[in-house]
Amino acid sequence: MGQMNKAWHARNPTADRATFEERRPWHERHAKACGCRQMPVRTAAELAKRKKMAAARTTRRAT
Repeated sequence: MGQMNKAWHARNPTADRATFEERRPWHERHAKACGCRQMPVRTAAELAKRKKMAAARTTRRAT
């Protein structure tokens, strides 16, 4: 893992007991801005699942 970007973390706190929908954008921004740790496995899996579902919906609409 890389170093923690303390300034980024100070400007981007997470809410206590945040829902997935509240955490999702934070984790996506965090992955781009800070190399302190990887995205949690469950969060990454849920994002992949949702992207796959969205792609399937787009494909169905196109046909």
